[in-house]
Amino acid sequence: MQENNERQNPFLLVPFFMLVLLTVFGIVSFIPFGKGIAAYITAVISVLLVFGGLVALAFYLRGGKWLGACLRSRAGGGFSLCFFAACLMMLQSVLIRSFLIGELYDYRVYSLYGIPCDAVTDSFGAFLLIYLVLAVLPAFLEGFLFRGFFMYEYRHGGVLLSVLVPSLLCGMLGMSFAEFPIRFLNSVLLCAVVFLTGNIFYSVLSHLIYGLFALSLEKYLMFIAKETPALSFLVLAALGLFFVICFCGSADKILRQRAEKEERAPVRWRKGKIFTVLGDIFSAPMIWADVFGFALIGILHIFLDV
Repeated sequence: MQENNERQNPFLLVPFFMLVLLTVFGIVSFIPFGKGIAAYITAVISVLLVFGGLVALAFYLRGGKWLGACLRSRAGGGFSLCFFAACLMMLQSVLIRSFLIGELYDYRVYSLYGIPCDAVTDSFGAFLLIYLVLAVLPAFLEGFLFRGFFMYEYRHGGVLLSVLVPSLLCGMLGMSFAEFPIRFLNSVLLCAVVFLTGNIFYSVLSHLIYGLFALSLEKYLMFIAKETPALSFLVLAALGLFFVICFCGSADKILRQRAEKEERAPVRWRKGKIFTVLGDIFSAPMIWADVFGFALIGILHIFLDV
């Protein structure tokens, strides 16, 4: 009997999901809803419908195994790891916005997937509403989709690719070239937290802490950095190095605990198959449609100043 050597690319679904996200939020981001309550309503409805629909589709196509894979607690130390990850997210956000983006950053407007929302509040109740829409909702929905389903789909690419590829896609969801490095680096940290702890809720907690900072304290640090750039850069860089050491120490502790439990090593590519895996990932047609879509939206936002 003649063998069938045709092999289906196992990395086709995630790029399709990402194209849906880029298409919907890309279109919505160009609709002039303003920056008041209409923008919040638009953001909530769009986010719930799109993310909710894709998570439901993931359950339909893959079952619940992918969710169970990221809801296991492998070792202790998860809370300290997520705290150090949140601190690193805060610092790298301030550093990038202060010394790379500079005047392009407006603390009064917080963009949620390209939808501009007014981040200035005059009451505690209004702040809670903004925090719910701009921090809590994305933390949970992004967590389940990017750090849950997307990481699970890329698990056969090894640890590195299952962290980097979803993070690259997550970076594109900011609909902005300026926001891409912040979202990408933040997602790398959050994916690392999921891999190390085995539980997606530690990454959600890190995201919530960072969201609280971004909506409340970041603008003050930005002001200080603008007034004293040299001193601020040295202080922020020193703090960043300190928290990198703390994060790595906490990660090492967790990995040692997992080794003591004789936990099975994570799934990775077979020896000599790395180029096959890379070819599968980057030959998926939709992945290049995602890159083109993100570039097109980013360029249009620059020229149309949306």
